[in-house]
Amino acid sequence: MQTHSPTYLALLNEAAAHAAGLADLELPPHEMAGFMAAARLADARLREAGAEGLASALAPVIAQVAAAGDDAAGEAALGDWLALLAAHRPGLPAPLVFYGYLPLRRAVARLAEALGTPEAARGLAEALVALGRALPDLPQAPLILPHLDHIASHGGPGRAEMLEGALPTAPALTVATSLSHVASVLEAGQQAPPAPREAGEAGLQTGAFQAANGLASPRWQRVLHAHIMKCAGTSLNSWLDMLAGDQRRWDGLMQNTLLRTRTVFLSAAVVHGHRNLIAHAPPGTLRLTVLREPMARLVSQISDWRRLDDADTRHGPADLHEMVSDTRRLPLKDFFVRHRRSPYRHYVDNTMTRILASSRLDKAFCETADPSLLLGAALACLEEDVEVVGLTEELDLTRNAIAEHLGLPPVAAFPRLNDSASDRVRAIETGQAAQELAAMTRFDAQLHARAVELFEARHRATAQAWTDEAFEARDAAATTALLRGDFDGEAMCFSVRGPLIGRGFHPRDGGGTPFRSLWSGPGPRLLLYMPVPPGMPIELLVWVRGYADPSLRGRLAVLVDGAPAPHLFEPLRGHAERLVIPCRPSRPFVRLELDTGETVPHPNDPRPRGIAFDTYGWRTA
Repeated sequence: MQTHSPTYLALLNEAAAHAAGLADLELPPHEMAGFMAAARLADARLREAGAEGLASALAPVIAQVAAAGDDAAGEAALGDWLALLAAHRPGLPAPLVFYGYLPLRRAVARLAEALGTPEAARGLAEALVALGRALPDLPQAPLILPHLDHIASHGGPGRAEMLEGALPTAPALTVATSLSHVASVLEAGQQAPPAPREAGEAGLQTGAFQAANGLASPRWQRVLHAHIMKCAGTSLNSWLDMLAGDQRRWDGLMQNTLLRTRTVFLSAAVVHGHRNLIAHAPPGTLRLTVLREPMARLVSQISDWRRLDDADTRHGPADLHEMVSDTRRLPLKDFFVRHRRSPYRHYVDNTMTRILASSRLDKAFCETADPSLLLGAALACLEEDVEVVGLTEELDLTRNAIAEHLGLPPVAAFPRLNDSASDRVRAIETGQAAQELAAMTRFDAQLHARAVELFEARHRATAQAWTDEAFEARDAAATTALLRGDFDGEAMCFSVRGPLIGRGFHPRDGGGTPFRSLWSGPGPRLLLYMPVPPGMPIELLVWVRGYADPSLRGRLAVLVDGAPAPHLFEPLRGHAERLVIPCRPSRPFVRLELDTGETVPHPNDPRPRGIAFDTYGWRTA
């Protein structure tokens, strides 16, 4: 007796079920002979319904299935048959694909529930008859009739005939969309039942967001960024926070005490802050820091303080309050002369040296000691204590170096945050304060020079060579396998609350809450990687919240693994819609790209944005 692989049997059973639906058989066959018979009947029904194009496309694939000499050839042919059917199913007449087209079945189920007639969920004719019986007594009838007329306009029969049980010949997607709108009209007039799901979640049961939402890296368990002020760290941290779930990010309150400082690594997968925690990082932590040309960093620090109001530091130490206030009252030269011996001079006097030295020396000593005593420890920190030495002047390559270490895809340039606009100050005031600036950055200059040498030796070449192709060849399969989705009864769902493997999106809106979402931007193209079953016909899904401008919907282009892919939209309760992309991935991961053509700001949100969504995933076709 011939035995087949599990994949072959799964594909055969899936294909047989769809063939039986197309052939209007009560039970699907479970062997090849039965599938071939069902496929022949399906071919006849497709041609009778006017779908000669699909029937002609399926015929040679059926011949390949019959001629397959081994499981590999059979799997390929069955997969092609399923993929063709999945791509054409939304445009086929609704009665022909009712049992195989989930959006239509869901729409009918919602309509039956809204009408209070569970038996109407058995079929399309039953649902329409139940609606026809209830319609004369429904106050929402004027809102419902246009949707029924829309179905009728796509091939008939008329509204009255449909409500008496005549099956519409409109495409399945058209009927599904219209009946979903009818269900929404009916649901709007009812008191909502207690929801079994958390508000804002796309089909995920309460509590389904699992603890496996840490760093999606096959190489490191967590990331620590020793954030030196005014070195573009805020921009970098915004990206780092997206690499882990929104419940596994650093919380600043956890650094108030040494005990909390040590505890932070037990809960957070991404840690960053102005306190140097390198000495406390456990094994498995990727440690990094970013340095900046010292004079530019110091001028930026002063410019940043000048943006503060008096109230911002009023409740802090009096000496610090006076020091920050003086940045607004004094030019640079006078400020440095007055505060070069301040109790808080570590904020301006060779600050990078003091911060990095504190990974090997006492923090209080580093804040008060002569910086000449600290340079050796700071250099040792750069050379021995961190895996990535980044440069503000090479921020894009620094980010790529981090991505390469973590086994994550390269990331395009992201927007700079917390920019103090210090160029004007440098142009006007640094000439008179040149001597003071040099004194305040003497040891930082030596440290920065060594950082440049280390960056060139360790990171530049690998960062420049780190491309999508390099990521996909080396790490994509292992990295995406770390993502943990939730099955909602129909689809495998990945929430934007979890780690995100990709680029082209802003920080999460509503992070840490059930009402989270993600906007694409600042550029028009968003890229996401996710794990998928290779060789299986599936539909990639994106739960869409909305668009920055309605016109972007019509301009949306989709690419799968770099190639343009067809897409369609289906109605979805609680969302604007759901984007559906039929595909048949050849690898255990897929690269999905959404391009809106442009991104636009809003008066209440100046970020350039494109499409918003809260969940992505896939389902079997």
